[in-house]
Amino acid sequence: MKTKIFIIIAERDHVVNPIYSKELSKVLDCDILELKGDCGHVATFCDVELVKKAVSDFLKK
Repeated sequence: MKTKIFIIIAERDHVVNPIYSKELSKVLDCDILELKGDCGHVATFCDVELVKKAVSDFLKK
């Protein structure tokens, strides 16, 4: 792939298994943000400031 990829996962997601995204990030050698909170599938809403900063930093690369 020639595009930059940034994967965001919630370690405690019970809707989408994060293991496959972790494996994909290793295969593609891409950036990954692992949210460790208790919010599960909606972790991006619980950690919105962290996600905003991480995405902003990624887009600046």
